[in-house]
Amino acid sequence: MGSLTNLRHLDTRETCLEKMPLRLGRLTNLQMVSNFVVRTGNSPGMTEIENLSNLRGTLSISGLHNVTNIKDAIQAKLKTKKNLDEFVLEWSYNSNDSRYETVETEVFDVLEARESLQKLTIKYYGGKEFPSRLGDSSFTNMVCLHLYGCKKFTLLPSLRQLLSLRDLSITGMNGISMGGLSFYGVLILQSSLFHCWRF
Repeated sequence: MGSLTNLRHLDTRETCLEKMPLRLGRLTNLQMVSNFVVRTGNSPGMTEIENLSNLRGTLSISGLHNVTNIKDAIQAKLKTKKNLDEFVLEWSYNSNDSRYETVETEVFDVLEARESLQKLTIKYYGGKEFPSRLGDSSFTNMVCLHLYGCKKFTLLPSLRQLLSLRDLSITGMNGISMGGLSFYGVLILQSSLFHCWRF
């Protein structure tokens, strides 16, 4: 795979891929990777994303619970990928080890606010809260936010400044105990089990 230097699209959907091919970072012409699977040990990690400067559209990264060194996430340089307008970030459903909670929070924090980001999906994030800047005005063009299976959450982030948000989906977060979420001054969350809202 590392020799296919002219490859532009790597579509692994509907497969059981558990790790990425070796030397994926050499494929600098890649414009689309349907799902980048992060593994530990000698398997390719997030650092392989660093040289994939031509990625565009959607980048899905799964296996983020396998990131044990925050430097690997930083080296991926996601904030420099200007042509990406959608992120899908997925941890493990079974990742309950509190020892990794700080690392998970730091990895998530690497995703710096950017005006180009329009859609963000977060699955099974193990931290207790999102960075406060998730809801700040730096995400001015975000129109879609999906939160799924973040079981440790008891409070939702403030979304008051996401003025372009039109599609908000919150599923599998039964730990949320607040009585309501104020958005544009309107109460839209009436119970602890909030599935979906369309503006």
